Amino acid sequence: MSIKKVFIYVFVNLFLTLSCVNKKSTKNQNTIISSNTLEDAVSINGKKISPILVGTNVWYIDPTDEVWELTAESGVSSIRIGGHAYDRNMPSKEQLIDWVKKIQSIGAEPILQVSQYAPSKDAADLVRLFNVNLVTGKPIKYWNIGNEPWLQNDKPELSKVGAMVEAYFKPRAEVMKAVDRTIKIYGPDFCYYIDEAIKDLFGGKNDITGKVPGKDSYY
Repeated sequence: MSIKKVFIYVFVNLFLTLSCVNKKSTKNQNTIISSNTLEDAVSINGKKISPILVGTNVWYIDPTDEVWELTAESGVSSIRIGGHAYDRNMPSKEQLIDWVKKIQSIGAEPILQVSQYAPSKDAADLVRLFNVNLVTGKPIKYWNIGNEPWLQNDKPELSKVGAMVEAYFKPRAEVMKAVDRTIKIYGPDFCYYIDEAIKDLFGGKNDITGKVPGKDSYY
């Protein structure tokens, strides 16, 4: 493991440890914390830390009632529906609706992944289903496009990852925002911090953070 990776690992673990300590301290001061949405941040010494810091993922097709109950008891604030299998073969709309309802019922925010391989229209249709038709009674605010693109696409040269992600990310983000411009889209969900690709994708030659051409919304 490189020195850079060791530093990042130590920093993240130290940050999580300090966050837990500070959270316990604020609890003793009778601080009231709302967990209605991910925008309700935890106030610690004047700094805002989003509850999205700790979440989990729906991995299995049919979690038991006990799994959902234990998940609710854990206090997680976000649950992502996504991963390699779902990127290649998305669950049915009926299955997604059932999961989103259960996630929302325990007071957590769903983060729904759309496929990097399926047509862009499929991504737009999911936003329409949940945020326009409101099939669960509440829109989904947080979305992500694709899963671990470098790993899933045969580990191309790192210098080529930015262009690869840009090619699928922008068309899907554009049509998703056309349906509901208020959504927040995450990506590219790398399996590790790929420095070269991050530089290309965020302000670099393959920038995915700018405005959609001719629109007021961002990707």
